[in-house]
Amino acid sequence: MSKAIPSFSLNLSANAPKQTKTYDEESDIHEPVTVKLTLPDGTSKTLNVTVGTTIQIIKKMLETDIGLSYKDNDCFYNGKIMMEPLSLNDFPGFLDSSDKHIEIKKR
Repeated sequence: MSKAIPSFSLNLSANAPKQTKTYDEESDIHEPVTVKLTLPDGTSKTLNVTVGTTIQIIKKMLETDIGLSYKDNDCFYNGKIMMEPLSLNDFPGFLDSSDKHIEIKKR
């Protein structure tokens, strides 16, 4: 008993309708978001970034803006470390949370 192979057609012409989204369109990494930070000394800071902003960029911003050492601090969301190569949109629940709070802790 043989199985039939389904047929399909592929339109490669320049006039073919666009069916896939670009990475930027799909992930919408440019959407603005306000992030609330608690710094190691207990003070608060607010950053206006985009959902595609990486943890590395946030740490660099803090180092440039207020002198908080990049290498001596880590970011946490709900008690879990936020790894540097990841973006805000990579952390489940972060963008859906009402306060979008990140805690900065010394290593």
